[in-house]
Amino acid sequence: MKLKYLFVLLTILLVIGCTTKSPETEKKNQETPATEETPSTLEEPKMEAAVSSPTEQVILIKGPKAVEPSELTVSVGTLVTWKNVDYLDVDKGTGRAHTIAEWNDYFRSERLEPGDSFSFTFTEPGTYEYRSITAPGAKGTIIVE
Repeated sequence: MKLKYLFVLLTILLVIGCTTKSPETEKKNQETPATEETPSTLEEPKMEAAVSSPTEQVILIKGPKAVEPSELTVSVGTLVTWKNVDYLDVDKGTGRAHTIAEWNDYFRSERLEPGDSFSFTFTEPGTYEYRSITAPGAKGTIIVE
């Protein structure tokens, strides 16, 4: 009889232990914002327009010889974001990767796959010429006043 009670008690403790959330899990669940589910199939990427504000500007990397805009004038403190929208095969969702770098290495991105972006805040006035390391024809100039 004692063995039966011991078995029931151990089973209950096991069930409680498996269903209780740890404080770390609870904290993580509270801090993680809800996100929409992503579709399981690749959708055709939408060509985006460069949406900018006075303190944030967007440059689209559109191909091996195209960034838009290719010349940009901004104020000191402006955040500039390069977004890779260079898709080779829209149906398959594949594209060309780019690495953006200023000629004197004032800034340099990691490898940007299609859909990835890189941001840099300009803190000093000057003229900054940049290009894609992987496709040197994709180049531009940023003038910081």
